[in-house]
Amino acid sequence: PDILIGVSGQPGLFTEQVIRAMYSGCERPIIFPLSNPSRQVEAHPKDVIAWTQGNAIVATGSPFEPVEFEGNTYPIPQCNNSYIFPGIGLGVIAAKATRITDNMLMVSSKTLAESSPLANTG
Repeated sequence: PDILIGVSGQPGLFTEQVIRAMYSGCERPIIFPLSNPSRQVEAHPKDVIAWTQGNAIVATGSPFEPVEFEGNTYPIPQCNNSYIFPGIGLGVIAAKATRITDNMLMVSSKTLAESSPLANTG
């Protein structure tokens, strides 16, 4: 697999063995331990960075300090649903919508994803 997204709330679920196995088959694995609060995270960013020799793309659902590894600093971005809710709320108010459909959520999510720097790196 190329991407691993954690929303289980099970701390330590993404073990060193799992991450290293993933890294062996993917040069730049995407690993998003998104569970909140931070004590429930599936893997700590510092471990993921170390287990992938600094090659993983890591984002979390809670704030974490940047990781220092082999002389490099890796900022750990927070990637969670707080980025989508303000836009959805404004859209519902502006449109005077009485409900939010699955399609509205899908369009909102795709629009947000298209604004990501990672989505535009080619």
